[in-house]
Amino acid sequence: MMYYWDYNWPFMVFWGGFMIVFWIIIVIWFVYFLKEYNNGRWSDENENKALNILKERYAKGEIDLNQFEEMKKNLK
Repeated sequence: MMYYWDYNWPFMVFWGGFMIVFWIIIVIWFVYFLKEYNNGRWSDENENKALNILKERYAKGEIDLNQFEEMKKNLK
């Protein structure tokens, strides 16, 4: 007596393998997303990073006010 499963095992193996690969790709993508998010690529801090460096240089006295204003204009 043949069961339904006996006729369709190649089909079931194919879809089972496909689902395993699908979920592995989803997990890898999710880990990559979290890693990039934690590195600050999607944070607001990166948008003002150059301006913050410029402010630090001005505060340390490395550049004067005229240089600061001109560099600030170039950033915008």
